[in-house]
Amino acid sequence: MVRAVSALAAIGMAGVFSTAGPVLAEQSTAIEEIVVTARKREEGLQSVPLAVSAITSQEIQSSFFRDAEDLEGMAPNLVIDPVGAGPQGAAISIRGISFSDIEKSFDPAVGVLLDGIYIGTNTSQLFNVFDTDRIEIARGPQGTLFGRNTIGGTISVHRTPVALSGGPSARLKSTFAEYDRRDHAAVIQLPLIEDRLGLKLSGVKRSGGGDWRENLFDGDEPEGQDYTTYLASLRWQPLDSVDVTYTYQREKAYSDTPPVYNVSRPLVGPPGASPPVELMCLAFGFCQADPDTPDTGRLDRYNQNFSNDAKLDGDYHTLRADWDVNENHRVTALFGHRDQPEVVYQDFDAVPVDIFSTRRDQDYEQTSFDLQLTSLWSERLTTTAGLFLWNSEYTLRQDTYFLFGTFPDASTNLYQDTNHETDSYAVYFEGDYALTDALTLTLGGRYTKDDKEIDTTFGTIRAMGTTIVPGTNVQLDDDWGEFTPNARLRYQIDDDHMVYGSYSRGFRSGGFNGRAASVTTVGPYEPETVDSFEAGWRSNWLDGSLIFNATVFHAIYDDKQEDITRAAPPPINQETVVANAAEVEISGIELEAIARPFAGLQLRANYGYTDAEYEDFESADPIDPSRTVDLSYLELRRAPENTLGIGARYDVMLGNVGLQFTVDGRWKDDFHTNARNIEEGLVDSHWIVDASVAVDFRWFQVRAFGRNLNDEQFLTSALDVGGGISQGPTLLPALFTFSGVSAPRTYGVEIVIDTAAWPR
Repeated sequence: MVRAVSALAAIGMAGVFSTAGPVLAEQSTAIEEIVVTARKREEGLQSVPLAVSAITSQEIQSSFFRDAEDLEGMAPNLVIDPVGAGPQGAAISIRGISFSDIEKSFDPAVGVLLDGIYIGTNTSQLFNVFDTDRIEIARGPQGTLFGRNTIGGTISVHRTPVALSGGPSARLKSTFAEYDRRDHAAVIQLPLIEDRLGLKLSGVKRSGGGDWRENLFDGDEPEGQDYTTYLASLRWQPLDSVDVTYTYQREKAYSDTPPVYNVSRPLVGPPGASPPVELMCLAFGFCQADPDTPDTGRLDRYNQNFSNDAKLDGDYHTLRADWDVNENHRVTALFGHRDQPEVVYQDFDAVPVDIFSTRRDQDYEQTSFDLQLTSLWSERLTTTAGLFLWNSEYTLRQDTYFLFGTFPDASTNLYQDTNHETDSYAVYFEGDYALTDALTLTLGGRYTKDDKEIDTTFGTIRAMGTTIVPGTNVQLDDDWGEFTPNARLRYQIDDDHMVYGSYSRGFRSGGFNGRAASVTTVGPYEPETVDSFEAGWRSNWLDGSLIFNATVFHAIYDDKQEDITRAAPPPINQETVVANAAEVEISGIELEAIARPFAGLQLRANYGYTDAEYEDFESADPIDPSRTVDLSYLELRRAPENTLGIGARYDVMLGNVGLQFTVDGRWKDDFHTNARNIEEGLVDSHWIVDASVAVDFRWFQVRAFGRNLNDEQFLTSALDVGGGISQGPTLLPALFTFSGVSAPRTYGVEIVIDTAAWPR
């Protein structure tokens, strides 16, 4: 019997508080079972032979999550950082496998799926979590059922289903916090025809929350977020065997990109280098000798003279149809379409003179279709088979204003025009066969074929809107295909203990560099693959009040795609090149525990260890391309050796009023965010501690919370513009270096009204 599941992962506490307030009758210490669809069919989490974490809606609410960034610490070996260069952009790393560029010609390494729809770009991956039923985090390659570009793992978000029965209900939430943060959200359930037709409406409005207090250049304060999304979901069950749901979502993000911070240094090159200082210091005197002591004196001040406006307008459509052909066979059709225009201004030099700023105008569109058959052929054999089709297109119009350029209507700028398209298809199959009552064999495979083409013009120089130097046009196309198998053996020792071993392969196709600044950097670059070997133990103890899970893994990462910035001739000065590292090996351990020592108290902990190293990485010297440079001394980005997440929740009833106390902490070892491992891009090890106290009157709840209570602030990433590598680890002095900064300590209050819990 599967008893719990809360945790294959460190999920937070299956709270005593439900969406409708405290559960008065909850006295058991047994941890509730969670059903997941990590293998595209419903299973108890503790019985799934995968490393999967599940976070329930109750846990999301009690942990006052705002968006996907707050998932960090809920699963081992998981790192999620915001990427300010793109709206709602994220750099997600699982087991040391990550990708952080918001350029849409590049595919993410961790797949984010929203109601089953794969999001094909790093922007929009910091989804809001209001109206979420559960989130599943699968670690390791998911190359069979989920397919394209999921070599690191998947984060699957499932919104709450549309209600078909009961009366109308609404859940309203408002959050007020420092830095003028004002968040308002609502979800309304409207059953229209009992058991046949229902409508759900939801919306989120966010404003403020910009945690930088002042721009020293003009005295302005950043406005932070101006974010709005609304959703309408219609569910229809014309027959008991047919279930159809259509969802439309509109998303608008008119927000400032986070300011960046000047960390240019007076000496970054070897003795005798010419020049021995970065341009920011040499020409303008903006030097930062110590990256831990900002030149403004405080991390909440910045000094920029270029616009940081960013705008995203998204229209998203999802249509899902399930047909139970009979009691043993189900057909699922899933269609998704996303149209996502973006315009982003950003000042990258981080100083009050015009050195390097950009305007990126992009229009991204994707369409996908997944047809799936799930079958129970006998008591021993279950299969899932499907066909997946995908198309994505995007255009990029980028203006780069360099060295004394100002704004678009009066400037000298470098212009780039890129059009890119991807067509992909895949067929997949996975089957479970019970060799005995206790031993189950799983075999699966997927064949994926990607066709990509690019038409890009770069190097165009314009002055006052007139082209003075024509650009270079490159048109290329290529295709890549790969078969990705998996095999697993699961042994159910008894009702409370299960062990498994698995092999899986992930594939991320080759491609073209949509931001190339020279013919040699357009590509194509080659595909990358990950072969992962994993063993796990899932266990329940003390009548279901304690869960302990352990996983070990070893991955061989071939032809890893690395995006590296390097120096280029003026006026370009910098370009991005994608190189394939020959091989990376990643090994690790994951430990997870969740316990209810007595009714009302729940504890959780997870620990992840990752050892990730380049075994072979030779690349052309950016300074002298005729030479090769051994880069195997570098460390992988966003691959901390150790991660730790802990949490405690205590619920107590005082008459008809519930109280809940929560404390959550997450710790990450130091790790690099820059491909060349420059000092400014090293994030030191740190703790982040959050806590809250809630008073619940069933239909009305008030929660006071504090985030980052220990006020840990640090530089989150760094890019040295125009720098390069020569003769091994020696760095060529960059033009300048900029970095992002983490959020400070904040306090706030959250108010929730749930009409479903009103006294009857």
